Amino acid sequence: MPPRSKKLVWSEPVIVIGEGIDNWSRKYRTLTCCIAGVGEKSGWIRLYPMFPSSVQPFDIVQVAVRDEHPERIRPESRKVHVSVPPKRIKRIADEKEKIRLLEKHLNQGGFLHNDSWNGVKTLGLIKPIYPEFEIDKGAKDIKVKFQCNSLRCLGHRCEVHDAFKSDRVGRKRLRASLNKIEPKLVNLQRNHLLGRNQLWFVVGTIYYHPQRWIVVEILIQEGHKIERLRRLLEA
Repeated sequence: MPPRSKKLVWSEPVIVIGEGIDNWSRKYRTLTCCIAGVGEKSGWIRLYPMFPSSVQPFDIVQVAVRDEHPERIRPESRKVHVSVPPKRIKRIADEKEKIRLLEKHLNQGGFLHNDSWNGVKTLGLIKPIYPEFEIDKGAKDIKVKFQCNSLRCLGHRCEVHDAFKSDRVGRKRLRASLNKIEPKLVNLQRNHLLGRNQLWFVVGTIYYHPQRWIVVEILIQEGHKIERLRRLLEA
C-alpha cells in the first residue's frame, strides 16, 4: 500500500499498446506483467508491476507512480503502486484511429542493431518484414524469424510470447494445443506475405538480459479490425 502520508502521483495519460507475458511475483505472490504504452509528453513508457488484463491495448489510462526512474538503463520504465487500480480515461474504439496511432509511433529498426539498449531506447514498435513462424512440437517452442527496416538487418529470431500464458502459480503453458495454433500461424503468415494483413511487433529489452530484445506483443490488422495474436490463438 502507498504511504497514507504521501499524496499519490499520477502518471500522464498513457495509451496502452502491448502487454508482456505474465510472470509470478514472489513479492506480491500473484501474477504480474509489464505494460508498454505511449504518453503524449514522454513517448514510450513501460509500466510495472501491473496485473494481467487490468488494461487492454488502446485503453488510455493513468497509473499511480511509485518511482519515475526505477532503472538506470531502461529510461522508459515507471514503477507503479500495485495496490492502486489504474484509472481508465477512455478507450480508442475506432479501427482507423488505432491504425493511425500505430503508424504514428512506428519505429525504424536501427535501434535493434546499436547500443540503444544501454539507456537510450529499450521499447518500440516495428513492422516485421518476411515474418516466418517456427514450431518445435517436441519442445513446445514457438519462435518467429523476421527482418526489421534497418538496412543492416540480417534477421532476428524471437520467442513468440503471445503463444503462452501463466497459470495461477506462474507455470508457463500454451494458450491452446500446438495442433490448433500451427494452422492459425501458417494462415497468418500466408496472409501477411500476400498483403492481406499487417503486423506490428511491440519490442523491448529484458531487465536481467539488457542486450536481448524480445517481441512483447503482436498486433494484427485483418480487414479493418486490429486484433491481438493471443486472442486469435485462443479463439
